[in-house]
Amino acid sequence: MPAIDRSAVWQRTRCPSWCVVTHSDDDHMHDWRHQSETYALPVLAVSEGTGSHPDGRDNWQSTELVICLQLRDGADHTEVYIGDGTDQRLALDAPSALRLARKLASVVQVLTALPDVQLEAARFAADAATETGPPCDTGRSPGKMDS
Repeated sequence: MPAIDRSAVWQRTRCPSWCVVTHSDDDHMHDWRHQSETYALPVLAVSEGTGSHPDGRDNWQSTELVICLQLRDGADHTEVYIGDGTDQRLALDAPSALRLARKLASVVQVLTALPDVQLEAARFAADAATETGPPCDTGRSPGKMDS
């Protein structure tokens, strides 16, 4: 078994090469993980319910998703985290994330071939580009998993 390079008393495993976290002895147990650089992805997401629409349509809102790699200390599998840090999240193993990316590309390719979808996508892109408001920093760790 290779020697473990400990930077915090709770660490059982060495940091992977992609880990950008500075670990400390007083980290909360929910933060006992290695995390890569995060990539912010501005998106338009549907908010279910009637909201401000009296006819019952869903509301589209600008938000930001974060994508990163995470590995719980001592865990066997690295996960690909995609989420907003609060309400929405996926935590997938690497093969599942690759399958999701391929299927998502296929679905979007079919959709973008339709003229009405192209027009709608252009409108949403224009709306997102002019959207001003506070950043989506929730103060929570982007990959914090619910216990």
